[in-house]
Amino acid sequence: MYIKTAALVLQQLPYSDSRTIVKMFTKELGMQTYMVAGTKGKKNNKAAYFQPMQLLEIVVTHYENRSFQHIKEKSLLYVYRTLPLQPYKSAVAIFANEILLKSLSDAAGPAMPLFDFVNQWLLDLDDSTDSLANYPIRFLIHLTSYLGIDPINNFNESTPVFCIRDGKFVAEGEVAEQHFLFSKEESVVMHALLSDEMLNISRIKRNNVLDALIRYYQYHVPGFHACKTAEVLHQVFES
Repeated sequence: MYIKTAALVLQQLPYSDSRTIVKMFTKELGMQTYMVAGTKGKKNNKAAYFQPMQLLEIVVTHYENRSFQHIKEKSLLYVYRTLPLQPYKSAVAIFANEILLKSLSDAAGPAMPLFDFVNQWLLDLDDSTDSLANYPIRFLIHLTSYLGIDPINNFNESTPVFCIRDGKFVAEGEVAEQHFLFSKEESVVMHALLSDEMLNISRIKRNNVLDALIRYYQYHVPGFHACKTAEVLHQVFES
């Protein structure tokens, strides 16, 4: 049967000389894998549709228990104005792409709230004229609520340290395993992020918080391993 849905391209993998496997996150069907023919060759522009983080509207065949589905029609859902042209924005988008690939379940099914969040986040990133330095850590925080791993914001004088394992702030000395704990400075930033407060932090502190949040994802998201693009962000946002 045919289904029309908005979709976000996450990954393109070569399959043969004429065919490509494209992994997409769709609004109506969740994560799906499609076999796409004719994406190679100098005169072929089909490959441009399937670049990572491209937003599409597609009509697809969908059958339960098939490894690969097929795309009948495709069109651009949104044409980016600045994202592919500005290195900072591209770096943030590539980071978000890796996070989504590692975080989203392969289980099929509607994913409307999560898709709408990611879609709007990309549109905002494309339109933004503000500093992008805090975009990655805010993305990680907001995404947790859609993944069902959102931390509890119980920060106060009695519980000033954030614990990765417990997903909440704890008293000093309550958790013996130090690798589960944010530093005091990171915990203050975590509280600000969860409270959606304005952030004005140094590059070093921002990098530390980004790495700490990735550790949180590694603990709570099955199969989430090292994040390669985090180091790229550290280098891009040097100031």
